[in-house]
Amino acid sequence: MQANRGVTLILLSLMTRLGSPKDVLTLQPNWPLFFTGETVTLRCLGQPFKHFGFTWSRYESNSLVTKHTSQENYYTIAPVTEAHSGVYRCYAESSSDPVRLNVSALPKATLTVQPKWHPLYNGENVTLRCEVDPYSNWIYSWYKDQAQMALSQTAGHSVTGNRLNIPGAAGSDQGQYWCEGRLEGRNVTSQRSDSIPLAALPKATLTVEPKWRPLYNGETVTLRCEVDSYSSWTYFWYKDQAQMAVSQTAGHSVTGNRLTFPGAAWSDQGQYWCEGRLEGRKVTSQRSDSITLTVALPKATLTVEPKWRTLYNGETVTLRCEVDSYSNWIYFWYKDQAQMAVSQTAGHSVTGNRLTIPGAAGSDQGQYWCEGRLEGRKVTSQRSDSINLTVAALPNASLTEEPKWRPLYSGATVTLRCEVDSYSNWTHFWYRDHNQTATSLTKEYSVNITGAAGSDQGQYWCEGRLEGRNVTSQPSDSITLTVAGESQNEENVEVAL
Repeated sequence: MQANRGVTLILLSLMTRLGSPKDVLTLQPNWPLFFTGETVTLRCLGQPFKHFGFTWSRYESNSLVTKHTSQENYYTIAPVTEAHSGVYRCYAESSSDPVRLNVSALPKATLTVQPKWHPLYNGENVTLRCEVDPYSNWIYSWYKDQAQMALSQTAGHSVTGNRLNIPGAAGSDQGQYWCEGRLEGRNVTSQRSDSIPLAALPKATLTVEPKWRPLYNGETVTLRCEVDSYSSWTYFWYKDQAQMAVSQTAGHSVTGNRLTFPGAAWSDQGQYWCEGRLEGRKVTSQRSDSITLTVALPKATLTVEPKWRTLYNGETVTLRCEVDSYSNWIYFWYKDQAQMAVSQTAGHSVTGNRLTIPGAAGSDQGQYWCEGRLEGRKVTSQRSDSINLTVAALPNASLTEEPKWRPLYSGATVTLRCEVDSYSNWTHFWYRDHNQTATSLTKEYSVNITGAAGSDQGQYWCEGRLEGRNVTSQPSDSITLTVAGESQNEENVEVAL
């Protein structure tokens, strides 16, 4: 009897439950979509089953995934993640209808720019637009570089809804811009957008080809202007302080980013600089640094070593040619009005910038000049001033006596005088009879014989030799001294100093 009673109570209890209203499951707050990090509470409205309380179950594809039991009629998930998404039911007296919980990762803000130029430059009118999925209740904040404080609306910025307007970007506006969205009434902030740069005006770069320094008259030179890697720049060229761009003329050729001088002249000298302007946009680059073009036509300089103004037959002379300090000149030598360069022969030695005549002769007389030509470049210097080489025959020594008595009496005084042209640096050598060794030498051009005696009799002759030069004059004619009435007191020859 006791057992039957227990079964009856259970059946009554089940019947009571089956007849009761359905449990109701609600989400608080009741958002259609939750984002990771938010808090959601699942609340079950119903009478809990005796001793068991409330049960929440999550299903995926009609399969039970998780179950949570509590004595309270609510189940809070904080923070919610994407893994919590699914269909939920609660169970107290009966099973509730299913309720879907949708959880999404934080959306990423998308930043776009109008106009869609890349890169953007200072001075342009720029509108940045920020969007976070199609949800309508986002409030947008704008940031620059690594700043943590949002940009405020100032005279230089205009914020309208999801747009940031920069009407005329200045230098202070350059940097990396990004944005994020925040949902009204909810503690949800999107992922920050990718950044978009607002760049400073680029600087033009000016180069020269070839990189000769200096540039010589008649050479071809090309200036090249570049502004970053953007392809749509139009280039403008300026000279010195002119505000008007250099135009294409007979002396200039402008092609793309190149300014070419096909045959540079002195009038092309000056400081050149350039700038670029973007087609279809009000953007002008910073001007380039300037390059100074110096167009020279150097003149060869001719010198002679040694610097004798009277060159005697047989002497060695070297002509030296120089054109500025540039090292790669090849030198050419010319004589008189000849257009053909003097070649290296037995009578000439050409080494580098030197022309040597080792033993000058009469045939070497004439006007010499030179010019230089640069290796690897079509450049010929101006010809040098000419140097006139005069090669004189060796002068004759002239011998005279004073007084010119005939005969010379014993004890008398006679002076012999030796002269070689008007040059002052002759050393005089004196000879007697057929002796080849000088009996005396002196810088003075005369010798005195005092107290003439028979031993002074004989043939006298002289010659001159130039100091510091390998030049000896032709010997003089001889003079014969005869002493009459010779005395026993013989005097020696004195050199008059």
